[in-house]
Amino acid sequence: MLTRGSFGAFPAWMRSTGHSGKISPASAKPQEMSDEIAGYLVNAMALDTQARQAADRTDRGVGRPRDVIIPYLGPNLLSFFLRCHDSAGRQSVLTSIAGQLAQMETGPFFNFVKTAIEPLNEVLVTELHRKPVSAARLARYALKERRHNLSAARRRQRH
Repeated sequence: MLTRGSFGAFPAWMRSTGHSGKISPASAKPQEMSDEIAGYLVNAMALDTQARQAADRTDRGVGRPRDVIIPYLGPNLLSFFLRCHDSAGRQSVLTSIAGQLAQMETGPFFNFVKTAIEPLNEVLVTELHRKPVSAARLARYALKERRHNLSAARRRQRH
């Protein structure tokens, strides 16, 4: 169950990443920010439940259920992050796992997403017995969608 207490790590994340203080509204407190993120997570779960129930009613057939969490949650978390930071991006770094080189995601936005979705993933895995949402996939989707929307807006301005 997602609760307000599930977000204890979020204020610590803000301090550890040295956020710029660019929060709108300027008087937002860490608890208010945690509540906003909790709202996004609860809404994502509600959308997912609704989509699965609709698929069950329509006898959709075999195959993977449509993902509604990432398209909803990605842009909302990115928008939230950009209220606190001047830019967002992801970085790929090489690391060694069991003697093999592997690529790993990192950076302030990725770390924010990873921290923000921990309570959601806990519910998905422990209570619903489903796979967790990938922080890397969520960050990539959010940034790709933002680039797409910005380029579409630029094209509209030219015409």
